[in-house]
Amino acid sequence: MNFKDILWMPIDLPVFDMKDELVNDFSVDFVADAKSYDVRGQLFLEHSDNYSISKVKEGLTNSQNHLIDYCRTHLPFTDLVNIKIHHIKTTGMKLHIDFGDPEKNTEMWEHTNMHEPCGFRMIIKGTKSGDMVVNVDDNNIVPVMPDETDWYAINYTECLHGSNPVSTDIDDRYVLFCMGRIDKEKHKELINRSINKYSDFIVKN
Repeated sequence: MNFKDILWMPIDLPVFDMKDELVNDFSVDFVADAKSYDVRGQLFLEHSDNYSISKVKEGLTNSQNHLIDYCRTHLPFTDLVNIKIHHIKTTGMKLHIDFGDPEKNTEMWEHTNMHEPCGFRMIIKGTKSGDMVVNVDDNNIVPVMPDETDWYAINYTECLHGSNPVSTDIDDRYVLFCMGRIDKEKHKELINRSINKYSDFIVKN
């Protein structure tokens, strides 16, 4: 089944039980260098070039190791490529496409594009709805997150999205970003289950 018309959707996954600990354990590995990105980030995998498979860092805290175990258990990945937290403040991030340049890794871009939506995100802290927009035909749509989940999936290769332009004072938003090589059957089961549960919340192209 082709889900590629889905730009954004809530995902039916259990609530992660150590979100407060993740915030307490957060440390800055990088700061976005663009003026239009008010973002600090923490990486949980070793550095890899251009969306290649990576390994978990040594020396993670208990909450961070628990998070890695959670992702391996619940996300439809065969291998991990990137797991990180963005700490977003003030004006946040301008509209962008996460994996918009196929030339960085043509094979991985094609793999990702084939399995959209597969950009899995968890809201760790901050407003669940209102601070993010998805752009559809030059119109900014504000997705609505259901109360019972913190997870959503975004179309990595085609979805133009970013912080809501009217949000000029975003207050301590922490979002987990997960990317990996997709297990086709597990992905199909998760997306179908989430569509059945959250069909009224989905943003389509």
